[in-house]
Amino acid sequence: MLKRPAKSSVAGAEAAGLWLRNIQLGMFALPLAALTMLMNDGEQLRSYGMLHGFNSIVWMVVLLNGCGGLLVAATMKYADNIVKCFAAALAIICGMLLSVPIFQLELEPIFLIGATLTVSASVLYSRQPTLSWSALGCSGRSVTVVADEERPLCSSSGPGS
Repeated sequence: MLKRPAKSSVAGAEAAGLWLRNIQLGMFALPLAALTMLMNDGEQLRSYGMLHGFNSIVWMVVLLNGCGGLLVAATMKYADNIVKCFAAALAIICGMLLSVPIFQLELEPIFLIGATLTVSASVLYSRQPTLSWSALGCSGRSVTVVADEERPLCSSSGPGS
């Protein structure tokens, strides 16, 4: 379920870290966002300033969005795409379930069926058995999995052959 950390394809160079990638993306987006802000709201910015109307609730939303972005980046770096999709689906389900008491929404039967299937798939994926190569007699050897075979084929090119 977890991926190995990315390695650089250039010999001697390390892969860029999570923080560096976030800073690179931010520096690319900042000028575009500033230009759009000036074009759309230039008069209001000159009159009231850029942070007019920001209160504690708005700052809390900004903080939550920033943390959410870091969590997405960490998920993409350390987990596989299936886990990311399951996390997004479970977040939608949790948001919908929270909307029931907050906004008095009524759940449709199709949502309950979809939520049940999503949670079931997440549980099944997380409970997948781990494959022990030593239990298959392939300890320290390279393994070739053949779709028609019941067991992987072990080559004798590794250590211990």
